[in-house]
Amino acid sequence: MPPQGAEISRTAVRFPGAQPFSFSEHHIPQLHMIATNDSFEPHSRDQLPNSKRIHLPGQIHPDIRVPMREISLTDTKSYTGALTPNEPVRVYDCSGPWGDPDFAGTPEEGLPALRAKWIRDRGDVE
Repeated sequence: MPPQGAEISRTAVRFPGAQPFSFSEHHIPQLHMIATNDSFEPHSRDQLPNSKRIHLPGQIHPDIRVPMREISLTDTKSYTGALTPNEPVRVYDCSGPWGDPDFAGTPEEGLPALRAKWIRDRGDVE
């Protein structure tokens, strides 16, 4: 956002009380694309570095696999140079089935109806 009172056009910048500054097209920096069409574009099912996707059984519904990401940690180095290994950290993986490299669904097909049986088993729907 320009400073209050500044006027900006394609060829000039004017600040209140200052001499106008004009520039020509060759003063405008050229923007270059860094990525190309051949560049690698990450996808949600691509694995992240130093981590792997794991599944834990659900507590209420053990047949449901809860997606977690297990992140490997480097060893801790003390001031004496001794190394202490660190256990991996587990965090919830919210990418859903799209983050699972084994899931072959498409957006057009939609997600599997995992909750359909639970809803029918409640007995409160027709």
